Amino acid sequence: MLEEVVCLMAGNAKPAELCGFKTYKMKDIKKLLKQAENAKVLMDGACGQIASILQPFFKAEISVDFQPGDGFVVIWEDGCFSAPNNRPVEDVVIDIKNDPLCFLA
Repeated sequence: MLEEVVCLMAGNAKPAELCGFKTYKMKDIKKLLKQAENAKVLMDGACGQIASILQPFFKAEISVDFQPGDGFVVIWEDGCFSAPNNRPVEDVVIDIKNDPLCFLA
């Protein structure tokens, strides 16, 4: 059974082909959702591993996450600001290479 997802979401009851959209089988959409879910699990695991690697260089507890527009960032609170700090992972690694104690102060 074909689900005409795009047109129905737009509130249009016409067949998708008449709207200029391709129809998709619901199983195809579910397959893509499962792939996205699996990718999220892998990404979260990698972020946790990166945080474990970098944690010894920080006084505060850190986490690593993906932020659209910023990419992968290290997030921590230093008590000086109302919002948590976040810096791109690559910048943090460069800072640690230049001064291993820079985030421990």
